[in-house]
Amino acid sequence: MIVRAVRGALTVTVLAATGLTVAAPAQAAQADITVTSANVANINELQVYGTVTCTGSTGAAHITVTATQVMPFSFGSASINVPCASGPVPWEVTLFSGFGWQSFHTVSVNAHMTDDDAGTDSSSGTWFV
Repeated sequence: MIVRAVRGALTVTVLAATGLTVAAPAQAAQADITVTSANVANINELQVYGTVTCTGSTGAAHITVTATQVMPFSFGSASINVPCASGPVPWEVTLFSGFGWQSFHTVSVNAHMTDDDAGTDSSSGTWFV
């Protein structure tokens, strides 16, 4: 009986000494898109900049950006594909508008992304351009 107790205590001691623990389940990567800035490049072009983080480190992120300027009215949209990496990847897109983008006015920007691993995210913001 004493031998079993000593053997059990030694087993517990050896396992504790080796650091054998149950690992927590791995967290899946989170898709993320951020719009960092927008500016008027010329009367018909609005440039929008941001970063995207994919669910996986391979494949591509598919980004769609829309922008609206209310006074005077103007709108535009554009899409771009960006290769994924193990961290945030910068992107930029140019939105064209036949109505023209006006400097010193507010622009609302919406960005949506999906990636090849079924990740998805959206971001929106307002910039004074």
